[in-house]
Amino acid sequence: MPPKQDPVPRARSAAQWLGGILLLGFLAAGVVAAAAALWENVDVQSLARRAAAISDEPPAPGLESEGPAAAASILARIAVFESAASAGYFPDSTFYPAAVSGWERLAREESASVVRVRDAAGIDDLPAGSLLLAPEAVCVSERDLAAIRAHLERGGGLVLNWATAARDEGCRWRGWGPLRALTGALDLAEIPAGEAQFLSIPAALPISPGLPPGARIELFPEPHLALQVPGPHPYWSDWALNGASEGSPAAPDAAIVLHEPRSGGRIVWFGFRDRQAVSDRDAARVRRLFRNGIRWASGTVTAEIAPWPAGARAAILVSEDVETGFENVLAFARVLRVRDTRGSIFPVSGLALEHPEIAAAIADIGEVGSQTADHVSPAGLPVDEQEVRLARSRRELRQWSGAEILGLRVPEERFDEATLLAWRRVGGTYVVALNEARSAAPEVFTTDDGPVVLLPRLLKDDYNVFVQDGARRTNVLLKAWLEGLDKLGALGGFGLISVHSQIAGDPDRVGVVGEVIDSISGGRTDWWIATGAEIADWWLARSEARLQLEGPPDSLSLRLLTPPSPVLSGAWIDVSLGPDSDLRPFVDGRPLAWAPTEWGVRFPVEELTTGETDAIQLLIPPGAADGPDSDASGLSLP
Repeated sequence: MPPKQDPVPRARSAAQWLGGILLLGFLAAGVVAAAAALWENVDVQSLARRAAAISDEPPAPGLESEGPAAAASILARIAVFESAASAGYFPDSTFYPAAVSGWERLAREESASVVRVRDAAGIDDLPAGSLLLAPEAVCVSERDLAAIRAHLERGGGLVLNWATAARDEGCRWRGWGPLRALTGALDLAEIPAGEAQFLSIPAALPISPGLPPGARIELFPEPHLALQVPGPHPYWSDWALNGASEGSPAAPDAAIVLHEPRSGGRIVWFGFRDRQAVSDRDAARVRRLFRNGIRWASGTVTAEIAPWPAGARAAILVSEDVETGFENVLAFARVLRVRDTRGSIFPVSGLALEHPEIAAAIADIGEVGSQTADHVSPAGLPVDEQEVRLARSRRELRQWSGAEILGLRVPEERFDEATLLAWRRVGGTYVVALNEARSAAPEVFTTDDGPVVLLPRLLKDDYNVFVQDGARRTNVLLKAWLEGLDKLGALGGFGLISVHSQIAGDPDRVGVVGEVIDSISGGRTDWWIATGAEIADWWLARSEARLQLEGPPDSLSLRLLTPPSPVLSGAWIDVSLGPDSDLRPFVDGRPLAWAPTEWGVRFPVEELTTGETDAIQLLIPPGAADGPDSDASGLSLP
């Protein structure tokens, strides 16, 4: 099960979090200077270096598509509550009408049956099971509040945001009681403007389809609200995806709440106002959250390809940058071999050619990638020149290892759009570098020659721990890794364990890599450990997949709209069901194995991804109305 409290473990201090994840490297030129000092200290002065005036801002991929997610049609009527009292609360007279109209447009994209209601009588007249949207409804009369409660008791859904009903019909202060009662919150905290303008979204929640695991959203510095609720939830975070709540991990931190009262319909609450997103990317992500909230509150069935194969919660790449101390890669390979684990190494190709005997000894390590020919980032050069440099490195490494070279570990983690295009042109498929914590998942960049996947580093590496932090013992590095992996595992994201051959890759220290693998294998969380190429191939295939859900509510067909893909053969589907739904997966009348989740069911879709069947049906099993399904646990969650 996902963690039931704060989904991001707290460190002792904000400084420790920021140091522990190294996501502020682009903010300080001192990091570059320290990196140069490191390479000199480990005697690689002979490697060419170039002082280039290039931007510290790495490129960002385009906006995410809905990707491998689908929703059935919303059949319930949607009503948008327009509160005349709330309209008078905002100093800008255009804000509230625009907010209501925006939510109404969003509702019309989801349903053909959308109306406006303006008072308790209009709410009372809604059919049972309708969905009520109450945006920015800060001033609500007691009669309107009672009508909203009655609507829930009739099985209706409710979508709220911000300070719902905190004031009465005269906009006089009422308090947080109504909001806490509606959402089931244990506590509430006000977040003043200027604090915690980021929220992060864990994977595998009904609110997260179409968003990458750990998607981070930035909002303008306006006052927001946080609720304390049990279970995993989107949370207010800092820039580095760390929980922003202070004090106890149980302090209010929820930015979005999904609540199912014991009696009544579903409730979704967003802790921020409309039109607060800072960038187009943030706005697109907020819009997707709103749509997902509408779908869940209405009881609509949704489906998404799980982020990782075989039902794994998260993914990890164990890698080594091979620079000086080239023979140390043998010790790294031995650590992986005795644990039957595959990883990736990224040698400097100009040095690799000086050690032909090592290639055969590590042929079973998993994968060989490139760290360029001379350990110099090509960023800032024209694309044609970058292409020449990267082609040389691939050619030398193919000669050295006999393997296809698909991954690029960018020196100093500097790259630009020309780097991505050049790497794709020479045959590469992925790069490894920082992604400014936009999410905890791989990103897909589009180039004129095809897509390139970025595998982001969100964990400390041995350079950060031993050189920057001055640690002397490997247990400090192990602790940093395990803390970071706790967070990334809770987010359902991607973790990169990275060492250098001349630092923690030396035989006296490399055992720490085995310790972290043993810890993961021992059940800390469900990780898929794979090579960089395997992870990049999976993420690209998943991002290009399309799902479709169609049919009546009691007999839905789930289809994969992309051609069969061997890469996706281990895919699972997460399905969010309506309240008390008995829908289960079938193929041609034959039940499929499935596992229950907090929100619905999940099951493998081998028959879809291999083309063995056209569709999976979501049906009510025969006899389900007569009692519990005896085959309810035909599949165990990993």
